[in-house]
Amino acid sequence: MSLSALEEKLKPEVLATFEEIEALYKRLHKMQHKRLEGLSAGDEVNTRSERSYEKLREELVAKVEQVRLHNNRIEELVVQLKQVSQRLNGLEGQLLRMAESAKVGRDDFLQHYRGHELDPNWFDRVANLPGKHWKGFATKHAEGVLEVRGKIGAVAQDAGLPISEFRRVYATVSRGERDSAERTRLMEILGADPSARTQPPHIRSQLGALEKEQKTRATRFGRDVVDRALVDLLSVHRDALVLHFGAQVGLVNQDSIDVVRQLANGQSPEENQVSRTSSS
Repeated sequence: MSLSALEEKLKPEVLATFEEIEALYKRLHKMQHKRLEGLSAGDEVNTRSERSYEKLREELVAKVEQVRLHNNRIEELVVQLKQVSQRLNGLEGQLLRMAESAKVGRDDFLQHYRGHELDPNWFDRVANLPGKHWKGFATKHAEGVLEVRGKIGAVAQDAGLPISEFRRVYATVSRGERDSAERTRLMEILGADPSARTQPPHIRSQLGALEKEQKTRATRFGRDVVDRALVDLLSVHRDALVLHFGAQVGLVNQDSIDVVRQLANGQSPEENQVSRTSSS
C-alpha cells in the first residue's frame, strides 16, 4: 500500500479523534473558566466539581496521547509554555522584591503567597498579619502589588489553569524535556539511529538503564522535597516552643519571627507538651 493510500485510509479515524478531542476540550475549557472565576472570587472549591474536572481532564489526556505530533510542533508548544513561565516568574519576582524592600523575609513571603495567587482577599489578609513589616509592605506597595497580582491573574487566564497547577504542568514538561535530551545524547554516543523502529539489544539495554536512572532520580527528588518541607515545618514548631517557654537559645527562623510568634501564642501549654513528646 502506498503512503498516500495509507493516509487516505487513516484520515477518517484521525479526524474522528480530533473531533472527540475538540468536544472534550470545549467542555474542559468551560470548566476551567468557571474554576478560575471561582478561585478569583475566593469561592470554596466544590469537591464534586473537582472530581468531574479531573475525570474530564484524564479523558482528554488519554485522547491526546493517541495523537503523534510533529517534533517541530512539540518544540513550539514547549517554547510557548516557557514564555508563560518566564512571564509568571518575572511578575512574582516583582512581588518578592517589593516584600523584601519592606523587610518581609523571603520565606515568610512565600509561605503566605504560595497557594493564594488568585485569592482576592490575599492583600487585605497579609496587611493584617502581626508585625510591622507586612503592614509596611501593604502601605508602601498597595498600588504596585494590586497591579502585579492583576497581571498574574491574566497569566492564569491565558494558561487556562490556576497558578499552582500551571507550575506542576511546567515542572513535568521540563523534566520530560531534560529526559528526552539525555536519551538523545546517549543515542548519539552509542551511534544509534533515532529513526529506527527497533534498536539492537545492547542499545536497548543502555536506554533501559537510563530510563531506570531517570525514574529513580524523579522519585528521589520528590522525597527530597517532602523531607525539606518536613524539616522546615519542624524548625518552625521548634522556634515556637522556644518562644513559648522563654528558652535562652537562638531561633532558626528569625526572618519569619511574626509567624513563629503567632504559632507560639496560639498554642496552649498542653499542646506544647504534646509537641515536645512527639519530637522526642
